[in-house]
Amino acid sequence: MGESLTVQCFRNGEIAKFPRAIAWDIFEPYARPAAFSGWDLSFPDGSRCHLHLDDDNEVDGFGINRPCGSVFALVYSVLSKVPAIMIVSSDGFCCVADEKVLEGIPDWLRKALPVPVIVSSGPDIGSYFVSAEDLYGR
Repeated sequence: MGESLTVQCFRNGEIAKFPRAIAWDIFEPYARPAAFSGWDLSFPDGSRCHLHLDDDNEVDGFGINRPCGSVFALVYSVLSKVPAIMIVSSDGFCCVADEKVLEGIPDWLRKALPVPVIVSSGPDIGSYFVSAEDLYGR
């Protein structure tokens, strides 16, 4: 996939930060330093993608280039722990893991995006990219 997605944290209509360790602890088992910046993520099924995550102790989000089916469960895991929204760059598809997150998103962003979908798993997120059969071989 040539897509990219961004996960951005918001509270009270403002960009907010969360401990970097929340995301890093989830991605680290699959991460290797990339040649220039960020982290290459490699999964047991052979799929790969690229993570952009700042090195600061507190971050406001992260990005994934070329998301693969294996990364969606990890993204969901972060979404379930922080008040963040995931946005796909190509079409604006967006999702949250908790309806309460919607209250913290700034009005200007809500007006610019389609209505965010409430997801309950990584496969929920992945189903918006390709069919579940393509992602998970069912």
